Amino acid sequence: MEGMRVEFESDYAVVTGFSQYQAFKTAFEKRTGREVSRHAVFGYDAARFLLNALSPGFDTRQEMLRRMRIVYVGLRSPIDVSEGQSNRGLNIMTVSRARSHG
Repeated sequence: MEGMRVEFESDYAVVTGFSQYQAFKTAFEKRTGREVSRHAVFGYDAARFLLNALSPGFDTRQEMLRRMRIVYVGLRSPIDVSEGQSNRGLNIMTVSRARSHG
């Protein structure tokens, strides 16, 4: 395939021994009856990040944006949009091939 390009996110290992992770895992499994997946942890981190930005005390869009520029250290990986719209704490891998042989 000519010009093939694939981009994907590289996982980080969740440190399952942290008390915050254990509390999330217990509550998640009790509420859903399912084991915690990496997607559930990522969703939890994203929700906490946004809830922090929207927490009481902000009254302007600028204040919300300022709060979003603070690096949030989540269960799975940091969320760091301090320098733009991309999460600097997310590892994006790119594999490309100019042309295939075969």
